[in-house]
Amino acid sequence: MRTFSSTSLKLTSKLTSSKTTVARLAACALLTTACTQQKNEPAPFTMTQDVSAIFSTRPDPATHAFFLVKLKSTPLSRSLISKDGAAAVDPSALKALDLEQTEMMTKIQALSSDIKIVYRYRMILNGFAIVAPTALQEKIGALAGVAHLETAGNFERPVLPSENTVIAPTMGQAIQQRNSVKFIGGAEAHARGLRGQGMKVGVIDTGIDFTHAMFGGAGTEAAFKAVAPDQPNAGFPNAKVVGGVDFVGTTYNAAAVDFLKTVPQLDVNPIDEGGHGTHVAGTVAGLGDGVNTYDGVAPDSSLYALKVFGANGSTSDTVVIAALEFSADPNGDGDISDRLDVVNLSLGSGYGNGHILYTEAIRNLTTAGVSVVASGGNSGDVSYIVGSPGVAEDAISVAASVDDMDQNWKFSAAKFSTLEKPEILIEVIEGPISKPVADSGSVVGSLVPAGLADQDFSPELKTKLAGQIAFIDRGVVSFVEKVRRAQEAGAIGVVVANSQPGAPIAMGGEVEKPFEIPAIMITKEFGAELKEALLKGGVTAELTTPFKIEKPELIDTMAGFSSRGPRSIDALMKPEISAPGALIVSAEMGGGNAGVQLSGTSMAAPHMAGVMALMKQTHPTLTPAELKSLVMSTSKTMVDEKNVMYPIARQGAGRVQVLKALATPVVLLPSSLSLGEVTVESRK
Repeated sequence: MRTFSSTSLKLTSKLTSSKTTVARLAACALLTTACTQQKNEPAPFTMTQDVSAIFSTRPDPATHAFFLVKLKSTPLSRSLISKDGAAAVDPSALKALDLEQTEMMTKIQALSSDIKIVYRYRMILNGFAIVAPTALQEKIGALAGVAHLETAGNFERPVLPSENTVIAPTMGQAIQQRNSVKFIGGAEAHARGLRGQGMKVGVIDTGIDFTHAMFGGAGTEAAFKAVAPDQPNAGFPNAKVVGGVDFVGTTYNAAAVDFLKTVPQLDVNPIDEGGHGTHVAGTVAGLGDGVNTYDGVAPDSSLYALKVFGANGSTSDTVVIAALEFSADPNGDGDISDRLDVVNLSLGSGYGNGHILYTEAIRNLTTAGVSVVASGGNSGDVSYIVGSPGVAEDAISVAASVDDMDQNWKFSAAKFSTLEKPEILIEVIEGPISKPVADSGSVVGSLVPAGLADQDFSPELKTKLAGQIAFIDRGVVSFVEKVRRAQEAGAIGVVVANSQPGAPIAMGGEVEKPFEIPAIMITKEFGAELKEALLKGGVTAELTTPFKIEKPELIDTMAGFSSRGPRSIDALMKPEISAPGALIVSAEMGGGNAGVQLSGTSMAAPHMAGVMALMKQTHPTLTPAELKSLVMSTSKTMVDEKNVMYPIARQGAGRVQVLKALATPVVLLPSSLSLGEVTVESRK
């Protein structure tokens, strides 16, 4: 218990010698240091080998693969010394490591001209990312000086729940009165002068749209469209997005069939091409306008756009480790005084058990003083499915909870009128295949039974449906076929009765574009009630109403999609803490000043990244492990809508509470204790 008072990253890329020179100069100009290196000082990046050449006659990716090679000596972050009261790299260790790496590169490449060095790591790992013939894997691993060799793993592109397509409307005063940052206490911290001033946060993601108004950009759609993703841009860096790099290039996809597309191609422009990183960055440190968006958790922090995804597809842990290496030493000069304070990883894969090397990389990065925050995954309440890289012991794995913004507990209502009950309100449950109810204007009509809609309607039924609302049972054929037949018959809307007990579902399916009429689902039980009412007389349905169904019991509960722990293999307790992640409003890529609602633990993690920036600002001498202890020990234990406490495997320590974390005077280490799986004998 402790009490207190209140890279060198060296990259190789597919570049000609002239383009290499331009890229190196541009990278130097756009990073946090200027191109003023003395003769013996390293440039931020060294690009020397044409990796693509070995693939020109080998289209089969089975012949070659990417590997992570770890050497026997420790990385520089494990041998830091004290210099002027701050941690610094030991010059003798730096010299010895560079010599070791140079000698090992010579040995490895002597095995085959097909072996190329893709990344060099010095700060958080001592080793390389290489591409090599798979037939040489055993020989490489057997070389004297190689401590460990593993095949590179992939991280899938973030996949988010379907409601992420909903664009946040202009919310006016409502967004100021209630928002996710205010819910966890961020706004009160801001009022006390804690806004992340002086903190540096790296967003390892799809990039950042630095043209968006939340990041001090031009704030127009035209400005975003004018950006060439692989070229320097006058809008980057700026006062908010102060640095970063695109580690892979637009065409990169770690899982591509065309092996050349799996080769990262460095460029200096980290503009977002997926939308995910922009939203994440806005939650960490964006500047909201109070109308479309609101301030991030640490709105005065500086952002670094560390782009590890191409325009499509997945990324590799070799790339993610390169971004982590950058975080320890952004300008690659061997001096870690410019290291970032926090990095956010809203990415990963399920059933995380931790590749040895990225787990070690995260451990070493935290040793260097950088807090690592990662999303827990969106795979739901399934044991052991919590995702990597958040399962690394030293990372902060974040689950997603529900805040008190209106969209999370006030739901649109449809109204049904029968002879016996003139007003029955039910929640609108719709899917992406139909026109949103909110955009449909007035939709009022008689409910017309249409059976299963598994066959084309008769002329008589089509006449009845014209201008009215089709009442269809679920089953036999797809929702798409049902709604299509109703629309073709002239219906103005569709109500589908569930055939299964329980809650209605969002109706999905394959459509080129949504149908022009709205469609909602109701429960099996309510469907039976309406069928009985139809026997006694007509039923009127009004799909668009001003009414809301309020469910305040949902506030401060777990999001259903949030992945459950513990970590697979050894049952280490993950996730460790919860933060808002349901229908979070933040910057929309290419939207100028617009916001968009997205859901996922990808949205929860940046709340915690912002919190860790505030924590570091408040307690600059504490280690990442000590700061992690403060947020976990002061979190709020969460219960579900029936007041039953969630298991630790779902919520971790609980939901973060910013003010309590900032104020607590006691550090408890370790911040959590996991006994792994324990077999309990059952006796009668």
